[in-house]
Amino acid sequence: MPQAGSMAKPEFGEASTFSSPFPRPLASGCVSSDFMMNILNLPNLISLPFRSTWTPNAAIVFGKMKSGWETLEKHLEAVEEDGANKSRVAANRFLTDALDRVREGKLGVDEPIVNMPDYPGLLGAWDFAREVRRALLASLDVAVKLAEDEARVTTATAVNKILQLGDQHLPDGVARNTRVFVPEAMFAGPRDETYGLDIDLAQRPDLLRTTFFDVFDVHQFSMHFGGTKVEVTDAVEANHKALGFVSVGIGGLTLVGGKTFDAWTLIEGIVRIAELLSNETVRKWVATVIGGLAIGATVYFVVELPNIIPRTVGRRIKASLVTPGADVLESQLFVNAHSARIGRETRKVLRLCSWDQKERFKAAMIERGKGKNAEETTEKKVLTLASWNPKERFRAATDERGKGVKDAESQLLANEHPARISRETRKVLRLASWDLKERFRVAMDERGKEVKDAEETEKKAMRALDYFQDMTRRIGEIREKGVLFAGSL
Repeated sequence: MPQAGSMAKPEFGEASTFSSPFPRPLASGCVSSDFMMNILNLPNLISLPFRSTWTPNAAIVFGKMKSGWETLEKHLEAVEEDGANKSRVAANRFLTDALDRVREGKLGVDEPIVNMPDYPGLLGAWDFAREVRRALLASLDVAVKLAEDEARVTTATAVNKILQLGDQHLPDGVARNTRVFVPEAMFAGPRDETYGLDIDLAQRPDLLRTTFFDVFDVHQFSMHFGGTKVEVTDAVEANHKALGFVSVGIGGLTLVGGKTFDAWTLIEGIVRIAELLSNETVRKWVATVIGGLAIGATVYFVVELPNIIPRTVGRRIKASLVTPGADVLESQLFVNAHSARIGRETRKVLRLCSWDQKERFKAAMIERGKGKNAEETTEKKVLTLASWNPKERFRAATDERGKGVKDAESQLLANEHPARISRETRKVLRLASWDLKERFRVAMDERGKEVKDAEETEKKAMRALDYFQDMTRRIGEIREKGVLFAGSL
């Protein structure tokens, strides 16, 4: 019996790219009942969605992740910005309070790490002022470290929030972040040398230099306007003091040698003072005044000087750290530079943690996208298999076999000249044609039976496909409810 030629088949792709649970169609072109009955192999159909990354709700998960990407990114940026601002503001407030304490002659922080030196007496006032300056500067360095510790706590809280956001938005089955945040690693690197932050204040020679004005407070004074006491800043009081010295000097020069204050007047004044001191009553009164002045000076140097020197030194330290100059901008001052540095370090850590969560989310979204594509491809191939009408294969086989019969008759008739063909030859040819036609009718009857079987199998396949789609939908709903239940816990 002649064999049917090759016929059109649905494309399943290569075995290396798609592993199908169904066997390939037979090469003979006939519809195999075993092939079609494998559609009813429900265990394979139901187990297929759980192979590799293909899941029955991959499209649902992918859609949720795609819509939640902007929300996750927005929340991560908000946590990052909030953490950086909190660290910067807290550091600014803490260092400002420390400077205010230093200005009052107190240590910047109440920590036992730094202690104020003991007052050695009037002869050691210079060394005392130098040690006080060193202690106050060291307390500011400790305040910087405490501000960094506070920033570490704020950063750790923000990192935990970022990790919680990642756990909320990442789907099940995605590896979570297993790295542990180490707050001690913050601020471990070298500081920025641009603003002089790489050197502690207690190690800067320009700030450790002790002057006469640290011991005797000649700059600090008050001005009274209308009975109100107004405190003058260092720059203003320095200008007023310089102006006062200059005016007094110029006035003295104009008086000496002039008509108002000449040499005879000076001599006359000295003589009168000598006559005044020659009086016994005046000598007693002068002795009392000088004794009172001596006692007042003693009280000042013994009692008040240990309290005045720290305030004077602290006031001068604060003025040098908060006053911008020609070479120092507002952003380069002590408080502003350190608070900005702490805020940048916090932002860097939070941005790195946010980047890690974003990359994990992107990788999970790409993986779920692949699962979604695999799900769509598998569903399309199953639908193609179920919709492949065996009638088309039967029609193709019928056309090919009919063409074969006609070709055989033409071949036999062409081998002999028409004039030499006898009645017997025509009879033989008719018998051969009849035999071919009978074979064709038998084959056609067999194919008709196969068509009926194929139609029945097609109906079963469609029912199996409907069952498969219903199972897929139910599994997706069950998983979604499980995720919602786990989230509520």
